Amino acid sequence: MIRPYSYREQFERVKRYYERLKQINNGIPPCKDGVYEVSFLDEFYAFFVFCRHLEDWIKHDKSVNFHDKKNILRKLMDRNECLTICRDICNGIKHLEPFQYKGKFDNNQKVSLKIKNGKWESILVKHYVLTREGKKDAFELATECLNKWEEFIRENIEKNQ
Repeated sequence: MIRPYSYREQFERVKRYYERLKQINNGIPPCKDGVYEVSFLDEFYAFFVFCRHLEDWIKHDKSVNFHDKKNILRKLMDRNECLTICRDICNGIKHLEPFQYKGKFDNNQKVSLKIKNGKWESILVKHYVLTREGKKDAFELATECLNKWEEFIRENIEKNQ
């Protein structure tokens, strides 16, 4: 097993994503013969990285203009716990550092298989984030983050266009 917070963990993640891209490029679906060939945790990491960097995309998008954009975005990130946790997860992944402030992924996950008539229909994987307030469902956290961004975009960007 790869030691947590080592460059190898990230390097292995990069290689897995490359393999997924190669499969997509060659037209082979990521699921064949009922075997899932994807690291489900990587999907969560990817979501939180992209979610975190939405701030930068908005900040640097010249077509998005509203008063004091950088300061308002910073306040959004700082005043919403879900986005603060998202930022912490993203920074921990990017900088090879243990998560400093609010959250990190729990090494334990919950896996459930749905079998119908003797056939494997689906797999459900639950990941959790450890926060100062306790364990939080990673999908619920992702939902909160998405909802905050949707609200912010509606109130600050779409309203002014």
